[in-house]
Amino acid sequence: MDLAAPLSLFTRFFGRFFARFTRRKKWQGAYKILRQTDLFILPNRYGLYIAFLILAGFAMGYKVQNNFIMLGVIFLFLLFTFSLIAAVRNLQGFKITISMDKRYFAHQTQFITIHLQRPRAGFNITLSGPLSQHRIDISNGSAYMRLPIACHGRGVYHIGRIKLQTSFPFGIVRCWTWLAPPQKLYIYPQPNERPISQYPSQILQFSRNQNSKMKNQIDTDSLKDPRPFVDGDLPSRIDWKRFATTRETLIRDFGRPHRSELLLEAPAKMPKEAALSYLCGGLLVCERAQCAAYMRLEGRDYPLHNGTEREIALHALACI
Repeated sequence: MDLAAPLSLFTRFFGRFFARFTRRKKWQGAYKILRQTDLFILPNRYGLYIAFLILAGFAMGYKVQNNFIMLGVIFLFLLFTFSLIAAVRNLQGFKITISMDKRYFAHQTQFITIHLQRPRAGFNITLSGPLSQHRIDISNGSAYMRLPIACHGRGVYHIGRIKLQTSFPFGIVRCWTWLAPPQKLYIYPQPNERPISQYPSQILQFSRNQNSKMKNQIDTDSLKDPRPFVDGDLPSRIDWKRFATTRETLIRDFGRPHRSELLLEAPAKMPKEAALSYLCGGLLVCERAQCAAYMRLEGRDYPLHNGTEREIALHALACI
């Protein structure tokens, strides 16, 4: 009798419950340390065979009063118990850190980087994601794995279930846990990039009402006039007169531009997804060219002068 199918059905049936159970245990910061309470363990089909042999051997040895049979039963029982303990200790204590890519775009395979670290080595460990399964070599106590997790379209998603499993040492039990990192996947539209000369430029003016609405999305310090220079700001926006007197690199208020800047606005009759791809491509083109720009999306203007503002605009493209 092949017990692989029932065991696989059991794992699938209770998988969602286990995943929700592990998700309730919040990660401490950007990493998680596996504890015994995070782990689940069950015998596989070979373990069930051994359990049956233990019961049958004990019944036979007790009936015929044969000490050699009883010694064999004790040996199998110790082997089974040692496998349970060793499998748990093989996963217990791992520090798991998950790193996200800088940006994800629609209809491309999305990857995350998983780092497993522990003072002692781990053996016969597999990492299974929604798309693939990989065996990990942790003989030196540390391993990196770039795991494909999805191929989503534009939007915001939770990271799919990630299963960490071992059958160490004798392959008769399975010990596993589901990783449920708190990060979300922000999938941006597939960029439709065009030459920078095709994007119009004009002078934009922000009203006080627009500025007050954007305070919820942009860092409050970045709206002050003047504000400190941060990495990604255009050097042309530095107040050089103030720098000459105070030696402070301050940026003029970007809410009221004094010169022409690129305006990213999709044509009115363009379909929604095509329009979002157009805006996303224009944002990336302006970022590489290091030119000042504004993105107009559903009647709201998003300034694109530094990395923080570009990320805010990309999040708006993903969430709309």
